[in-house]
Amino acid sequence: MKHRPRHHFSTIASKERLSNPFYFYAFLIFLLGTGDAVMSFSSPIYIRQYVPNVQTMGLVISFSSVIGVICDFVFSKLFIHNRFSFFFRLLLAAAIAFPISLIFLTPSILPFLLGMSVWGIYYELMQFSNFSFINSQVIRPLFSSAWGVLTSIKAAAYTIGPILAGWALTHGSRTPFITAAVFSFLTFFCFIIAIRIFPGWRVHSVNADQSSSFSFSQQLIIWKLLMAKIWPVYILLFLISIMDAVFWTVGPLFAGELKQSHFMGTFFLSAYIFPSIASGFIISRFKIAVTDYKMIYFCVCAAAVLLILSGFIASVPLVVLTVLSASAFLSISFPLTSSLFENYVRRLGHTSTSMIGLQSSAISLSYIFGPIIAVLISSRAGSQLTFAWVAAGLLFYSLSAFFFTPKHTFLPETALRAVEEN
Repeated sequence: MKHRPRHHFSTIASKERLSNPFYFYAFLIFLLGTGDAVMSFSSPIYIRQYVPNVQTMGLVISFSSVIGVICDFVFSKLFIHNRFSFFFRLLLAAAIAFPISLIFLTPSILPFLLGMSVWGIYYELMQFSNFSFINSQVIRPLFSSAWGVLTSIKAAAYTIGPILAGWALTHGSRTPFITAAVFSFLTFFCFIIAIRIFPGWRVHSVNADQSSSFSFSQQLIIWKLLMAKIWPVYILLFLISIMDAVFWTVGPLFAGELKQSHFMGTFFLSAYIFPSIASGFIISRFKIAVTDYKMIYFCVCAAAVLLILSGFIASVPLVVLTVLSASAFLSISFPLTSSLFENYVRRLGHTSTSMIGLQSSAISLSYIFGPIIAVLISSRAGSQLTFAWVAAGLLFYSLSAFFFTPKHTFLPETALRAVEEN
């Protein structure tokens, strides 16, 4: 009988609060996230200058999500026994390579696709690094708190990043990429310091008998077995991420429309981003259990109802206020959903990367289909009703899933061991 490795947390995190190593890791994610936000804001503007139309630009950028789905599967297959520090090193390499590619390569379609490929790899490595870090460095009762803090850190980075990008663009079209590269190199140097301070962050060698990976057919079977057990939460994460993709696709256009009627329209996207900054502190304060399905579905339903109402409100300040309230609920539901998956990762032991890849595939797929859905609806119903229609689908699913999501999810550990042994 195989036994799972025991995790020792005495030097990592206390039962009362998150540890100093975790907050240092969150600081590294903030630095990377700020550079990422600069790239997210400036790269579409840069690419648009060298492609024939907006549709081509959208296809180029969405290519990163296609690469992301492929990476979710391949990383799950290859990187079975690697620690978070292994993923973080690769993450740093991708974070440096992406802006460098846009700085030095000739601006044309193929170099752009190469850059988007690196960006897609970067996002998946970020997911694998975050899940692996929390799995190995944080005790289970603090999963929700840890994911809440990382969500807040990302939101703060995405608040600062566009401001830096706007400043950098005034100094040249490639200056934002240099700015992002500086943040990546700064993260690299801070990580070098961290592995000296925290010995547990160093990469340890993998035994030869543990280094083999699953075959592609085995990995497909593993994903199928896991999906059969977690599909209600998987679809929920997919739909929440679809909603996020819709905001970033239609949101800037709708904000422009609102601004023409009232100056408060300028704060439409800010109203969507700001609650995520505070969500980590809220989750940490109330210490919500990682298996609290009811809280997740309540938050999603509340957000969906508010977004549906926002589609029929004429007052611009009231629309912004309604979106702010809806985002407050969404910003709580996302880290709670991530903590649920983190719990699955912990329970799976050495096959945990399969669960990380499966979870990440839901987000990657949402950023492939989300912009398409947003454009199709907005072209027929208008920007404002786009949020209402997507939220209606989210509400319908959440109300239905509330009743058929089991209170306890039993993972197919026996079936997974049988796949590994074949």
